[in-house]
Amino acid sequence: MWTFHFDRDKEIADQVKTLPLLDLIEYSKSRGGQYRPFHTHDEFHVLYCTEGSGFLRLNDVDIELTPGRLAVIRPEVLHSCGSSDDDLTFWGISFIPSSGKDDLSGYFLNCSTLTADFSAYMDYLNGIVSVLLNLCGENGQDTSHTDAVRMHCYSLLAFTRMILEDHPVQIPVPGELPMRNVLHWIMDHYAEEITLERLSREFAMSSSHLSRIFFQSFRISPINYLIDYRLSKAKDLLIFTDMPVYAIAAEVGYHNVYHFSNLFSKRIGPTPQEFREYCRKNTPGHHE
Repeated sequence: MWTFHFDRDKEIADQVKTLPLLDLIEYSKSRGGQYRPFHTHDEFHVLYCTEGSGFLRLNDVDIELTPGRLAVIRPEVLHSCGSSDDDLTFWGISFIPSSGKDDLSGYFLNCSTLTADFSAYMDYLNGIVSVLLNLCGENGQDTSHTDAVRMHCYSLLAFTRMILEDHPVQIPVPGELPMRNVLHWIMDHYAEEITLERLSREFAMSSSHLSRIFFQSFRISPINYLIDYRLSKAKDLLIFTDMPVYAIAAEVGYHNVYHFSNLFSKRIGPTPQEFREYCRKNTPGHHE
């Protein structure tokens, strides 16, 4: 997994209010049975599945991810995604439509959360992916070709619009879920000492009632969501930094590194160090 970040200030200066403001490109390959817990984006997010199989969950709506499936996720829509028994590989582009309301920005501003099948155009997508891998460099850190990366992203977004206009499937995303404020509070405070009793005090309701409604909303208990969210943050730190495991454990709320490592292995499979080595070995463009 890696991300390529655009320079927001330079993007704004270069954009001249004519095209979407690009934020980042994301490449992710999840091993079988892994998933990302519920989260949101401040930007529009387009996800392209290229290999494997898995799921995308938008609030309480499930979408099957198979090669050739794309989805447009609007800002602030709660979603999670994960792999089934196979590894899952997908690409994502995050962007903010421009204030100039060009045709491309105007389309995405007015569209709902959508999904479509682009399997007939996989050769085109794989070609774009191959070019981006070369331009973004090892782990997405090469910024010397940003203009070319930007051009290919705009080309892909324009092609995405064409596919969505021809074969759109609107996703009926429900409104606010009852426990959304609790979930966001956990996201903001995950590194702190959090217990069910503390959540109960923070939101002035009984522990049993909070747990029941939270589970009905997200199909997971609040404490299990906390664990999954912490481990998701830990995985990012293992991939994108050289922080030692004990420091990562403390960063995500575990001050006993042995407990953290045992929990990580139980939930994810490999040890934290094995996970780091696997991801770096299997990231395109990465060399030991």
